[in-house]
Amino acid sequence: MRQRVVLGVLAGLLRLGTGHQHDGHLRRLSMEQILLIELSQSQKQINQETRQYWMREANEALSSPCPFAPFGTVIVNHTVNGRGDIVCTGENTSHQSGNPIMHGEMAAIANCSQILTDPTGPYNMTVAEALAAFSDLTIYTNAESCPMCASAIRWAGFREYVYGTSIDELVRRGWGQIRIASREVFASTSALLLWSSATAALTYRGVDWSSTLIEERAGIKYTNGGSAQPLEQILKANGVNSVRQRIWVNPSNGDYNLDYNLNLAKRAKAQGLSVYLTLHFSDTWADPAHQAIPSGWPSGIDDLSWRLYNYTKEVSNAFQKAGVPPAVISIGNEITSGLLFPTGKTSNFYNVARLLSSASWGIKDSTLSPKPKIMIHLDRAWDWNVQEYFYTQVLAAGPLAAGDFDQMGVSYYPFYGSGATLSALRTTLNNMASKWGKEIVVAELNWPTSCPSPAQPFPSDLRDIPFSAQGQTTFIQRVADVVSKVNKGKGLYYWEPAWMNNQALGSSCPSNTLFSWPGNALSSLSVFKNI
Repeated sequence: MRQRVVLGVLAGLLRLGTGHQHDGHLRRLSMEQILLIELSQSQKQINQETRQYWMREANEALSSPCPFAPFGTVIVNHTVNGRGDIVCTGENTSHQSGNPIMHGEMAAIANCSQILTDPTGPYNMTVAEALAAFSDLTIYTNAESCPMCASAIRWAGFREYVYGTSIDELVRRGWGQIRIASREVFASTSALLLWSSATAALTYRGVDWSSTLIEERAGIKYTNGGSAQPLEQILKANGVNSVRQRIWVNPSNGDYNLDYNLNLAKRAKAQGLSVYLTLHFSDTWADPAHQAIPSGWPSGIDDLSWRLYNYTKEVSNAFQKAGVPPAVISIGNEITSGLLFPTGKTSNFYNVARLLSSASWGIKDSTLSPKPKIMIHLDRAWDWNVQEYFYTQVLAAGPLAAGDFDQMGVSYYPFYGSGATLSALRTTLNNMASKWGKEIVVAELNWPTSCPSPAQPFPSDLRDIPFSAQGQTTFIQRVADVVSKVNKGKGLYYWEPAWMNNQALGSSCPSNTLFSWPGNALSSLSVFKNI
């Protein structure tokens, strides 16, 4: 299993072919004259100036002033620094080489493969490592790819695909060879996410792995492609960049307590995975129907608020001391009906607001550095009435200020009712972002590989998705597409994909994990490379 691959600048760039091809009277399109059409915003920290720089480099990869057949391409690693490091280039040399498939994108991909696996080169990767490395890379081409190259881009599994001049623009200017846009190819690849330049990458491509230590104690061993590996390595190799962990206050057997979570977080950090910590504020499960005050805690609002503040601060300080500061902390889990019952039930929104404010300030006053995003998490992601009612009431109650939290998290489980449509999810998330301006995260979701007798009918706009690993891929892709198009839509987390001894995951569907028994990664796990 590869460790994090750090791709650096090569002293000399390998390029297939040195000749050039002319295509009639067509002239080179200047990047100063033609707008960069639909540049990817998938990594929002990458600014337009950087995008333009690399698109100019794609133009410079050409040995000809004619951009229509000899497309110029550069492949860049944006994971190592602000501007990114170039890995390789390519140009169309089909007329010079006699190879009709030697387009710029194909040449660049071939170059990268050769460079990454060169035993005397700077990377010296195995074939498997090189194939996995493409998920860290962005491909820039100065014009939209033909169907052949679009398919190659998809199979390579690039993190991003950024193009300049569109097929439509090329046709308008007289190019008559191919009229099929790359988007049409991506839209037809059912096993792969439509990842064109208009799709925004998610900041958090995550899973909840809270039960990992319990499963390992039970003898579960996880495999990826037949190779037994620690779960965090498998997750990382398949594109996961963040893990969610639940913490209970004083569970009877110690599972999910503070020490349990610190151990798990250290493993995540070692693989470069960020941690999203969800504070249940209970000794056991917290959900809309269950929010029990921890044993030994007071129940009066004054004393309970103070105890909550101190507990949240203590947990935060412990994570900082251990060197694993979380990226996100949720103050409560699915608190649609409130938290710390009965004191914090939504029948008294003043108490709810006061408790949330106390928890928020426990994080803010802690030693955590940098400070995490603070989330409030409700269920029923598709129900705008539920979301609007809760936030309107809790923010009007007084103690909780809008600045006390950064993110709104939601749970989206479509097997809980026909009303949980993708359309309703889209409407609700857009409404939330528009009304409150917070970052949006789908904090929990999953999809079954088997569901012979669902307790509730599935939503109408999801019934075309099969109950299979392929269906899991499609479902995650569709939700990711919704989130990416929401203003400040930040990510999603698949709930407990590796909980092999509880594959139903609380639903009427017997199998919802992204691993098959006894721990073999399904093809659906790799969807995180491309969302």
